[in-house]
Amino acid sequence: MLASIARFEVRRKGERQQRANAARADKGVPLMGRRPFGWEVDQVTVRESEAEAIRWAYSQVLAGASLYSVVKAWNDQSITSAQGNAWSTAQLRKMFKRERNYGALLYKGTVSEDSAIEPIVTKDQWQAVVAILEGRSTAGKGRKPVHSFLTNVVTCGVCGSRMRANWVTFKGKRTRNYLCETKLDRRLSDGRTHVGIAAHIIEPEVVTALWMTLVVQGGRAEQADDAEVLRLRIALSDIERRRRAVQELWLEDGADHTHLRKLLAGLGSEWDKTNQALTAILSENVGKGLSDALREAFIPSGDEQEHATALGGSKEAFVAAFESMSTDAQRELVRANLSVQVNPGYGGKRVEIAPR
Repeated sequence: MLASIARFEVRRKGERQQRANAARADKGVPLMGRRPFGWEVDQVTVRESEAEAIRWAYSQVLAGASLYSVVKAWNDQSITSAQGNAWSTAQLRKMFKRERNYGALLYKGTVSEDSAIEPIVTKDQWQAVVAILEGRSTAGKGRKPVHSFLTNVVTCGVCGSRMRANWVTFKGKRTRNYLCETKLDRRLSDGRTHVGIAAHIIEPEVVTALWMTLVVQGGRAEQADDAEVLRLRIALSDIERRRRAVQELWLEDGADHTHLRKLLAGLGSEWDKTNQALTAILSENVGKGLSDALREAFIPSGDEQEHATALGGSKEAFVAAFESMSTDAQRELVRANLSVQVNPGYGGKRVEIAPR
């Protein structure tokens, strides 16, 4: 008898708690629990010191930075989680994907934008970063990525897909190469011979072209329009999602490869146009700052004759400065200023480089 009464009380208490939780959710107020990073204990009011770090992290990922670089920066600055712990890339990825970051409330799998939670970023910023992270999580399945500054910057001259770095062993010698993504994931093969190139061939070519663009020719990136940058980044991520869907269809029995090849070509063309629009407004703010800083540091002063004489000597210093940068910074500097494509053939002559 007493046991039955106890079970009844437990059940009734649970029902009361559920009703209370539902009432809070109806008012747009989150359930009580641990303090989330970025907000006070009430889970509604923004803690500005942490919110500023979150906004900075979003801007870094939108500019092309890796999760690792953000984690390292936070840990180096002793920015800890709400529980006082150091950050990991897994924790940071989870933090980026929280709907509450743009002020929405998640309750029992349903997202409500009518909430009392103070937003830290805009919904557009949140969507863009989530799309970028989801694109990264599926881009290199099956292989451990090799960190090289031209990864996802160089494109294949056969299909227009991005190229990534990987180690290749040939005649017992291990070299770092950039390969079309169809070479890294055989499931994506469309029957054509896609390109690859050794890093020691293409990287010096690109650095020289960068030096010519920034120092000799005085190239300079312009300030981007943030709203347009977000729109174009979301569009690029959507194109990547559709391209992966077509690539999955390619693997199915009885797939019409002729039709799918046309779809992939169309998506490749759409990606190129969108990417050109993105770079046309020079969306890489990180690249802009680096471009201006390097240009101003290495353009010699004086008359034209002195300028021409000094340029040869400045290249060595420019290369040294470039090599001292992080991989992310190098990548954004190239992406903001150059278009790089590898065409079929041999050697460095097949590398097609053009200023943005």
